[in-house]
Amino acid sequence: MRRPSEQEHSSRPSLTALRVAALRRSFDRVPWPNGRAGDEDRLAAALLDDAGALEPTRSTPEGERFRRYLSERTRFFDAFVVDAIAAGITQIVVVAAGYDGRALRYATAGVTFFEIDHPDTQAHKRRVLDELGISTDGMQLAAVDLSEASVSTALAGTSFDSSLTSAHLIEGLAAYLTAPDVERLLHDLRSVSAPASRLGISFPGRASPTAGSVALAQRVAALGEPIQLGVTGDAFRALVDRAGWTIVAGSAATPNLVRADAG
Repeated sequence: MRRPSEQEHSSRPSLTALRVAALRRSFDRVPWPNGRAGDEDRLAAALLDDAGALEPTRSTPEGERFRRYLSERTRFFDAFVVDAIAAGITQIVVVAAGYDGRALRYATAGVTFFEIDHPDTQAHKRRVLDELGISTDGMQLAAVDLSEASVSTALAGTSFDSSLTSAHLIEGLAAYLTAPDVERLLHDLRSVSAPASRLGISFPGRASPTAGSVALAQRVAALGEPIQLGVTGDAFRALVDRAGWTIVAGSAATPNLVRADAG
C-alpha cells in the first residue's frame, strides 16, 4: 500500500480527518430512525475542540467549492449506508474511517460497523469515545497501518464473516494512494466479499488540475498526507472493473462518487 508519511511516523491522528469531521457538523444528513445521531454530534463537537487548535484555513471560492463537494460526498455515503442497511446488509466496512460517525448515526440492531484506520487515529478516536461515555456497541475498530498490512488482514482480527454480504466504504482515501495500490485494495476487498456485496468509493474527479485542486494538494501535502492518485474518469472505472467490481450507480451531481457491486 502507500508509503508511510511523515505524519504517520509522528504518532499523531490524521489532521485532514479532523478537519473533515469538523466540517461535517454543519451538513444536512440523511435521516435514519434507529440511529444515535446525538452521539455522533457529541463526538463531532469534541473533535471540533481538537481541530480548533489547528491552523485556520482562509475562506476562498475554491474552498467553498470544496465544502459543497464534501457536503455532496457526505450525503452520497450516508445514503449508501442507509440503503445497505435497508437491504438487509449487516456488515458495513469503513476503510480509512478516520473520525467517521456513521456507526453511531446509523446504529441498527444486528448491524456491525468495522472501522479500519491507522493505529494513531484509532487510539485517539477510542479515547474520545471513552471520555464521552459513548457506547461502541455495533462498532469494531481495527487498528492497522495500510502501508504494512492489508484490509483483509485487519478484518481477520474481527468478527467479520466473509460468507455474509457486506458493504464497503472508501471515502476520500483513493486520492492518497497510487493507482496500483488502489487496485490492490479493491482486489483485497473483493477477495473477502460475498456475492451481492457493495462498494462505495470516491476518486479524484478532474483529469486536468485547477488552481483550487493544486492549492488543496499543497495544503494536504503540508499536513504530511500528499495526494498521489493520477487516475480519473474512465481509467478509474476500468480499474474498479479489473478488481472484480461492477459499477452500477453514481452521483448525478458529482460523477466521481460511485457504487459498485460484487458479481
